[in-house]
Amino acid sequence: MSHFTCVKTKIMDLEQLIGTLQDMGYAPEVGRDIRLYGYRGDLRQDTADVVIRRNEISASSNDLGFAQSDEGMYDAIISEYDVRQFPNLVNQITQRYAERVILKNAMAQGYNTVEREVMGDGSIRLRMEQWM
Repeated sequence: MSHFTCVKTKIMDLEQLIGTLQDMGYAPEVGRDIRLYGYRGDLRQDTADVVIRRNEISASSNDLGFAQSDEGMYDAIISEYDVRQFPNLVNQITQRYAERVILKNAMAQGYNTVEREVMGDGSIRLRMEQWM
């Protein structure tokens, strides 16, 4: 049985988190204190507010959750197994989330995306313009 661990994040906008997960092809469940399942389908004591069910990650994965901390951030609740199998998963979600938040805030200030480039190291470069 794999143990779930908490990975601190800077994710604080629930709407953008849900949109990020949907953009990545997941169908997140949203609620309060949703119980997580292990890879064998065993119900765990761990809970989260946003959950990606294990079958959406891989056949041998556990659920992946995001639980709101006392500081208001949505921290990832991920099994040790999935951390080893998918070491960049939480980072990829965080990166896509940050991109969505940047684009939302930039558009609110009148900027438009002109170019989006994924760099060799996986980082994303955005070029934006604002018409005056």
